[in-house]
Amino acid sequence: MTKVPASRTTERTAVNETRALLERHGHIVQEVEGGSDFGEDLYVSFVRNGRRTGDLIAVQVKGGLSFRRASGCAVSTKKHADDWRISNVPVVCVVYDPDMKKLYWANASQQLRVAKADGKAIRSIRVRRI
Repeated sequence: MTKVPASRTTERTAVNETRALLERHGHIVQEVEGGSDFGEDLYVSFVRNGRRTGDLIAVQVKGGLSFRRASGCAVSTKKHADDWRISNVPVVCVVYDPDMKKLYWANASQQLRVAKADGKAIRSIRVRRI
């Protein structure tokens, strides 16, 4: 029988917790099918007073202790840095900490644009734990 990696549970929990938080606040969440996931797991349309605002973000979700760093969390940009930087839809990285049962986020597009303007290349998105 096929062995299911333990990381699958944490990854699915991270996506489900992110979706649940956004949907509790009335936003529209569309999950990207795994075969079509090229650096974005969710697309979110924001809703205010029962109406769509026209604002949209893409979300890369990560879960697990391996994303922890001394100063917070980090999400590797790997091959997604250029896509996230030039995207006309802001890309947000969300990290789920299974011990704390909390979600943390950072604007990946913004961090990458600032780094590029400063002549720097960054290997990961810094996500602060607050």
